[in-house]
Amino acid sequence: MTYISELEIEQYMQYNKKFFENSKIARFKNIISNSNITLQELNTLKYKSPALGTALSVVFGLWGVDRFYSGNYILGILKLFTFGCNGFWWVIDCFLIGKVIKRNNQRRLYSFLNGGLNSTSFNFNTNTVKNVLQSKEIRNATKEVIKSTKSITNTLDIEN
Repeated sequence: MTYISELEIEQYMQYNKKFFENSKIARFKNIISNSNITLQELNTLKYKSPALGTALSVVFGLWGVDRFYSGNYILGILKLFTFGCNGFWWVIDCFLIGKVIKRNNQRRLYSFLNGGLNSTSFNFNTNTVKNVLQSKEIRNATKEVIKSTKSITNTLDIEN
């Protein structure tokens, strides 16, 4: 198994920089380079677009669609029932929702890199799976199953 190279990290962050705050990109490069993750695993993460969130806020912000898109469902419901606090909250979100979405994307990536689970992806550490498969207990149990299978097969051959 090959982990992600420095060049791949640079390319990944360059391609996905629109989803994160610029001040956090160097930190995430460092965290990714110190993790036991492959590029394929990293590419399973899906991010929300701050540009789309801003567009939703401008067009449908009075009804909380931008907050629903960002994953803040409770705030979306509040915004829906208060008509964007009579438009005040709507105006504020037109400027802030992009930053909110970037922070949510950063939380998602940070959680993923630290082995956390989120609602859109299941992350497992391949080293853990490798250690389980190499454990004595698993090997011994596998040997016992093979012996039992051979014994049953031999018994069936004798009876036939």
